[in-house]
Amino acid sequence: MPARGANDERVDVIGLTGGIGSGKSLAAAFLARQTGWQYIDADQICRQLVEPEAPGWKLLGDVFGARFFHDDQTLNRTLLRQAIFNDPGLRAQVNSLLHPLARQRVASMVAGRSTAFFPASGALGTVLVEVPLLFEAGWERDF
Repeated sequence: MPARGANDERVDVIGLTGGIGSGKSLAAAFLARQTGWQYIDADQICRQLVEPEAPGWKLLGDVFGARFFHDDQTLNRTLLRQAIFNDPGLRAQVNSLLHPLARQRVASMVAGRSTAFFPASGALGTVLVEVPLLFEAGWERDF
């Protein structure tokens, strides 16, 4: 789907999805390397969002208290993963907290507002976004 970057230039955005172990990351890395496309990994964004003091970390703490955190206040990913694997309601709740934040971060990056990922010139061209749960999260219209 075409979008607009920071300098109002056209940006083509391609979503890449697939099941666990299907080769999404390998395909994305290959495409980015061969074409020069910018690459965004939604899983990496979600990991960043739950680092201490990040927006997702704060939301999880507000909703669940200390339940899924280590003593040092880092997210206990193993405990959370086990809990959401066994409880679809909890999984939906966690996804409803984190997916909008990740979607917003991706949109901001595509718009060229994140100089950590894109050139300062704003010349974006094509952006490939790897989203494992693209359809499940309702992002299909973003691409």
